[in-house]
Amino acid sequence: MRSIFFIVIMLSGLAVGQEVISLNSRNVPHSDSTLIYIPACYDKSLKYPTVFLLHGYEGNHRQWSGISDLQNLSDKYNFVVVCPNGFYDSWYINSPIRKNYRFSDFFIHELLPFIKNNYSVDEDNIFISGLSMGGFGAISFFLNHQDIFKSAGSTSGVLNIKTFANKWGMDKSFGIYESSPQDYSKFNVLEKLDTL
Repeated sequence: MRSIFFIVIMLSGLAVGQEVISLNSRNVPHSDSTLIYIPACYDKSLKYPTVFLLHGYEGNHRQWSGISDLQNLSDKYNFVVVCPNGFYDSWYINSPIRKNYRFSDFFIHELLPFIKNNYSVDEDNIFISGLSMGGFGAISFFLNHQDIFKSAGSTSGVLNIKTFANKWGMDKSFGIYESSPQDYSKFNVLEKLDTL
């Protein structure tokens, strides 16, 4: 039986619902802090498009809020914006090396259902994008779950991990390339494009 619990913290001084949730799971090494922006016009009786933004290597759930005014974008376009913590160098995968880094399982089976159950999400309009490592994660999630995501984007995403083997913590998530090239092939985005 899966063990999961959460804490919701409303950030004080905000006129609208910016929240940080913290989910504990056996699939990730420690609780995952996720930053959520809710549009000012939020009405629980309506359904809202939702975009997941994945941070880059060495980043955290606050990286995107340092790049863009996410509350303003949420208000302007009436989107729910969700920024999970990818644990510095998880590469958003179920790592064959680190058994407590099963981020893909956590995201698809725990975080995503939590968001759907606790926010008014339009399930026909769920999007995902990311920066660098997060760009890799976003395209990977999209290619593996085209039934969930309407589209995906990547900003400076590492889409051919073989080109950068053993860099940016890849050796910790995928293994040493020379010892496990099959794992790089298994996760490599460029080798999955024919699934579109």
